[in-house]
Amino acid sequence: MRAALVTMPWRMSTSPSLQVGLLKSILVQAGHAVDVHYASLAFADHLGTTRHDALLLAAGARNRLLGEWLFTQAAFGSDAVSTEEYLAAQPEALSGLVSETPESLRDLHEVIIPTFIESLAASTDWGQYAMVGFSSTFEQNVASLALSRAIKERYPQVTIVFGGANVDADMGPALMKSINWIDVAIAGEADVSLPMLAHTLAVGGDVTQVPGAIVRSSSAILRGPRPELLNNLNYLPTPDYSEYFEGLDKYGHEALLGGRRVNLIFESSRGCWWGQKHHCTFCGLNSTGMTYRRKSVDRVMNELTELAHRHEVLKFSATDNIMDHTSMEELCQRLASSGYDFEIFYEVKANLTKRQILDLRAAGITFIQPGIESLSTHVLKLMRKGSTMLVNVRLLKWAAQSEIDVGWNVLMGFPGETIDDYRGQADLMESLHHLQPPGSCGGLWLERFSPYFEQPELGFTNPRPISAYRMIYPLAGMDIEGLAYFFDYDVRDVVPHDDREVLVQAVHKWRNAYAKSKKNTPILRAFRGPGWMRIMDTRSGELGKTTLRGEDVTLMNMIDETFHNVRALESMCANTETPMSAVEIRQRLDALVEQRFVVHDEGYFLSIVLPIVGA
Repeated sequence: MRAALVTMPWRMSTSPSLQVGLLKSILVQAGHAVDVHYASLAFADHLGTTRHDALLLAAGARNRLLGEWLFTQAAFGSDAVSTEEYLAAQPEALSGLVSETPESLRDLHEVIIPTFIESLAASTDWGQYAMVGFSSTFEQNVASLALSRAIKERYPQVTIVFGGANVDADMGPALMKSINWIDVAIAGEADVSLPMLAHTLAVGGDVTQVPGAIVRSSSAILRGPRPELLNNLNYLPTPDYSEYFEGLDKYGHEALLGGRRVNLIFESSRGCWWGQKHHCTFCGLNSTGMTYRRKSVDRVMNELTELAHRHEVLKFSATDNIMDHTSMEELCQRLASSGYDFEIFYEVKANLTKRQILDLRAAGITFIQPGIESLSTHVLKLMRKGSTMLVNVRLLKWAAQSEIDVGWNVLMGFPGETIDDYRGQADLMESLHHLQPPGSCGGLWLERFSPYFEQPELGFTNPRPISAYRMIYPLAGMDIEGLAYFFDYDVRDVVPHDDREVLVQAVHKWRNAYAKSKKNTPILRAFRGPGWMRIMDTRSGELGKTTLRGEDVTLMNMIDETFHNVRALESMCANTETPMSAVEIRQRLDALVEQRFVVHDEGYFLSIVLPIVGA
């Protein structure tokens, strides 16, 4: 058959869609003709990149669902909630949007976006396709509903198919029950299901026999067999991003990218090997695909090389929820010896050693997201992160020394937390201004599929869809409970919001100190000489110099690469020219902690001073 795949706003113009690129390759491999439509690029061109990116950033404020609501007039017509009603219910929707007003938002909602959808529907002969598929994740749902409705009204014979995270598990049946112009939804991984659906439609077969398929009968919502997870990811073809680059050529690279570089998306694994053992309490990812599966290093290298050659791009981001530690060394070695100047993003676990971080940097993995979430060991235990404060600080330390960018946030509001968790983190942060600060500090979201959502005994009760969902799904009878991914809740045993302010302000102070300029970022570095160490410290805003000698230097060197407790240090000192007792070690360590050169937790100590050069 001839099929189309569509990726709608909101998404960054700097990256193609892995979902549609991969599914196109899979469908073509199965013998079908496929076109990909980057409506997201057309929309960025329609609005102008500056305005588009500002709204895209605002769309990330999940409690408002602004990006979804903006497309409701195009999707639901007169049933859509008006601008006045939306802003009355979401008074902070315009915060951060310095160029937007209630009037300009109304114009977007009522004129610009409906006109854009109409032009998309009219400018393409959608009737040439037997199937039009929409990949919907986060705030792409209502935009996808808008265009799919316009297509269905013009070409009722076209089969409209929805897939992606927004139709996972219970959300798929809720969508089919609520929206009558969608013909089929596919829940879960579609690598096998979508080509089976295409074949079934082509031969007039029974769609309810397709794994993961969700269809509507006259009296019920019917589901196909439960799809099996794809275990051999090496089976997957390289994604086809040709239409993305055609879109850049059509609308103009500079206009869409604004000097930014293209960032290609790839995957080397699916699922989460940590989540298989200990599902983090707040994480709603991998609802049906937690089982960890990975591509071979050969397959990853071949795909990266093929994409880099085909598109002459070296910047990549992995979609992996967590990097595979068992193949990390081999992958890093292969990347480092490739002779290519890759620049790669990966999500990792924070318990990386100094050696592993150096290997990442040598491989061109220059941006990581380690899931730090907190600098309180107690709170990290509540999260089931399998990490500690010292593990997280160690990661920040060696990432800073290796010039690896770290993306991380601080989360608050965990049942069982205490005010001391907040005060302790705030005090610790005063010592860390030379390391990369968190991007934000805020309360956690209650997400569908997370342990907090599914296990009320953990402390979250009475989950209900955040109120903004009623702004974006206005039709009578819509199953908002089933459609929602983010939920409001009641929670017990958490620190009140006012008492969290000490941590919010500490993060704000840290970010301000770090962001003054690259040149003036605070430093805490040491020149190392024979038997002495001179520490240069500008964390206070003024240059301070401290010289350590003798046993203090010995201890600082021992806790430089990783953390140790007093007992281990006493044993290590026994093999030196100046053995020290446990009492003396503790006294010296306490003094170094007082000077904020060392941090400690649960009896363990770690130097946070960076070497002046090298690593």
